Amino acid sequence: GRYAGSIQARYETNLGFRVGGRIAQRHVDVGTEVAKDALLATLDPTDQRNQLRVAEGDLAKIQAQLINAQANARRQQQLYERGAGAQAQLDIAQTNLKTTKAALDQASAAFREARDQLGYTELHTDHGGVVTAWQAEAGQTVTAGQPVVTLARPEVKEAVIDLPTTLAEQLPKGLRFYVEAQL
Repeated sequence: GRYAGSIQARYETNLGFRVGGRIAQRHVDVGTEVAKDALLATLDPTDQRNQLRVAEGDLAKIQAQLINAQANARRQQQLYERGAGAQAQLDIAQTNLKTTKAALDQASAAFREARDQLGYTELHTDHGGVVTAWQAEAGQTVTAGQPVVTLARPEVKEAVIDLPTTLAEQLPKGLRFYVEAQL
């Protein structure tokens, strides 16, 4: 008999952004062949840029506080060594220095995370393929991880045929199918 079917890629991947936001632009259309690391779409980066600016400001503030804490710890150490300073004051200065160093580590991590979040506003391919479908349009708001585009690897294809279950169960091994395009 004759049965309907289609030729499909064996491997398809649904890709989405790592952060949520409004899609600013789609850079390729369905049917476009793309190479690895090709830019597929971008989100509006305004929120992520603002978060990066805040993180930069926090990092700069903590760096300035570290310079002051280091200078204060040095002064307290020198005063203590001359006998003009108290051990308690030196201990406070050294504790403040350690606390400021820990805050610097935290601010540095927050800055790196904000920079990464800004980078996640661009959706790149992790392998070459053909764009087979878009699940989102420019201007649409998407959540992190929501499938946005489907990318198929064209090197391995399969014929997908719609057969009745009873017939499919009775097919012998090694049966040959003849495929005819309906154009």
